[in-house]
Amino acid sequence: MKMQKAVLALLLTCVFALSACGNAAADSSSSAASSNAPVSAAESSEPVSEEPSAESSDEENSEEPSEISDEASSEESDVSEETSEESEESGEETSEYVYEDVNFAVYQKINKDIYAWIRIPGTPIDYPILNRKGDNEYYLKRNYYRYADTRGSIFTEDYNNRDFNDPVTLIYGHNMSSGSMFGSIQKTYTKKSFMQSHKELQIILPDKTYTYEIFAAVPYSNIHLMYYYDFTNTYVFTEVMNDILSVRAMNAVVDKTVKVNPDDHIVILSTCLSGNGNQRYLLLAVRRDAE
Repeated sequence: MKMQKAVLALLLTCVFALSACGNAAADSSSSAASSNAPVSAAESSEPVSEEPSAESSDEENSEEPSEISDEASSEESDVSEETSEESEESGEETSEYVYEDVNFAVYQKINKDIYAWIRIPGTPIDYPILNRKGDNEYYLKRNYYRYADTRGSIFTEDYNNRDFNDPVTLIYGHNMSSGSMFGSIQKTYTKKSFMQSHKELQIILPDKTYTYEIFAAVPYSNIHLMYYYDFTNTYVFTEVMNDILSVRAMNAVVDKTVKVNPDDHIVILSTCLSGNGNQRYLLLAVRRDAE
């Protein structure tokens, strides 16, 4: 009897042991399966990157190149226009300056230093007049676009006011071999017949036009007239004018029928004298009326 009870107890112990092992294996398998299962975006603690769809990507890319292309085209156009202007200015032709009517609103948008216009009908002289406050040499080698240009510009200095009411206003321009700027003065006004048929000179301002009569074209000292002489002084005006008009030279032409006095307003066009770097060639004109 005791033997039977012992066997029964042993059997029950084995059954309980096997049952426990089975449960442990099941738990282990379940845990492993759970760890290998994919984690959803909602359950994951790491941020999930959202890649744009093919459609979204194509739409964005289809708009941007169009805008960039238009921008680039606009920039190329601007550069092209600037290059074109600079190219024109560096040439020898002067037709870009010649206009029947001068629109100062347009020209002063290009350069505020443009304040007047000089014109001698029947000659190449038809140019803007510039003045750079504080820098009298600025336009020696710059055109009215302010680009570097060996022809420079037609300009006045700070010794003169911009209203042309000074007794003498000195206007500078290079003696270009092409005949541009003031390059035609010595070539043409050394002939008395040419002066007689081309005596009118115009100074055009935004609000009026002054008409002058040309009366002398002479070689003269390269002394700085505005720096050394005070033309508001009656004696100085008279003496200097008499000295200029008394020049005797092959290339000097003076109309002695024209009389000037200290109350007049004179413009003097000054350029280099061909063949002599120590002298200037001057063209003188006296104001006759204003329109």
